[in-house]
Amino acid sequence: MRRQFPRRFARIPGVSVGVVGADGAGKTTLVAGLTRLLNYKLDAKRFYLGQQKSSRSQRWLLFLQKKVTRIGKSGLLVRKIRDVDCMRLRYSEFKRCRQLVKKGGLAVIDRYPLRELRGLPAGMDSPKLAGKGVLGFFEMLFADRISAYPDLLIVISAPLPSLLGRDGTNPEVRADKAAAIEQLLSGDLPVKCLVLDGTSEPNELVDAAHRFVWEETASQS
Repeated sequence: MRRQFPRRFARIPGVSVGVVGADGAGKTTLVAGLTRLLNYKLDAKRFYLGQQKSSRSQRWLLFLQKKVTRIGKSGLLVRKIRDVDCMRLRYSEFKRCRQLVKKGGLAVIDRYPLRELRGLPAGMDSPKLAGKGVLGFFEMLFADRISAYPDLLIVISAPLPSLLGRDGTNPEVRADKAAAIEQLLSGDLPVKCLVLDGTSEPNELVDAAHRFVWEETASQS
């Protein structure tokens, strides 16, 4: 019988890698492939900071919203509570990410909520209530706690025609988010950033991201 040995990870300071891009640009595919490659030698885990729709509380609130609307009452209040709960869940995921980084792990974070991507008409995973009312206050409270920059940033940029040809959200939302990404790239970012062409093959994107993260983490160790 083959003897089992514990895995020995390379020793590096904890690092967080944020991945942003418009819907359909290939963020989730990149995060999955990058985490798989990094996990051979590093304690790497993937995190998702988008809307946590599959959680138990979100499913229950969605069920309640539909019931309230069906009996002729407005489900607006329940929807607002869902928005606050969604931001709370994202903050909980962010805390788990920071705990891994403090222990010397590497966190690869899908849909990192940068401040520069807030305020869009469609919203780039930004606070839906915009700080209005008591519920809006609590939603913004959670949002502000996950607005710190990651140690490394990967931006996937893709032309709008290529995004519109993929399944997913409506064209107006994709156009808003694609414009926000281009505006983000036009400014100066306070972190090391890698810009990838979303029209390239997924394997090429993963390889480029893997080299970037590995070189940057090696230089910090």
